Amino acid sequence: MNSNVKLSLAAVLILIAVWRLVGCGGGQPKVAPVAFKHYESLASTAARIVADNIPGGEGAVVLVVDESDSQALNRRETVFQKTASSLGLRDVVVIKALPGEWSSEAGWSPSLLQKVLNEAPENRCVVSFVGPPPGRVLKQSSARTISPYFLAILPSTGNLDAFMQAGIVHDAVVPANLKETPSVSPTRSDQDWFEAYYELYLPSSAAVSPAAVSGEVISAPGSADEVQY
Repeated sequence: MNSNVKLSLAAVLILIAVWRLVGCGGGQPKVAPVAFKHYESLASTAARIVADNIPGGEGAVVLVVDESDSQALNRRETVFQKTASSLGLRDVVVIKALPGEWSSEAGWSPSLLQKVLNEAPENRCVVSFVGPPPGRVLKQSSARTISPYFLAILPSTGNLDAFMQAGIVHDAVVPANLKETPSVSPTRSDQDWFEAYYELYLPSSAAVSPAAVSGEVISAPGSADEVQY
C-alpha cells in the first residue's frame, strides 16, 4: 500500500470518527451521560418534593417547561415524569412555554398563564421550570389561583419571599451558592448532585399567612404585585 493510499484511508477514518462524534450526521453532538446528572437530580428531586407536599385527591400534576431542543433540558423532563410515575403521580400534563411566553426577567406572560389554566384547570399542583407568573399577570386573569401547590425552579432568589407570602409559590428550588465547581463523578447519588448544584429555598420571613400558604391569595399588598425574577 503506497503512502497516498494510506493517507486517503486515514482521512476517511478521521471523517467517520468526527461524523459519529457529532451524532451520526446532522444531529446534536453526543453528550456523555454524566453531563446530564445535575439536570436529572433536579428533576427527580422536584418530583419527590411534589409527592411529599401536594394535597390528596384528583387532578393533574402540571409540568411547565420551556420549548427546547436541548438534550439536557429534555432529559430533565423525561426524568421528572419517570420519577413522578414511580411515586404514584401518573397523571402528568406537560405544557411547553414557547419563545416569547416567558423570560427570566419578566416571568410568565398572560398567554402562558392562560395556557396552563386552559389545559389543566383542575390540577393538584404546578411544577414550573420557568419560574412563576408575577402578581401583575395574575391580576389580569379571572383565575383566583393557579394551583393548590406551586413548586418553582428559579435562576435566582429574586423576591421569592414576596411570591411565597402572596401564595403564588409554595416551595422553590434555586441554584446553590457555588464556591467552586463540584467534582464530576458518575458514582455520585442524585442527592449528592442536587446538593452540589441546587438548594430548596427557605423564606427569610416566617410570617406567611395561612391563606397565602393554601393558595387562596394571588397577590399581597406591596412588592408581590410587581415582583420579577
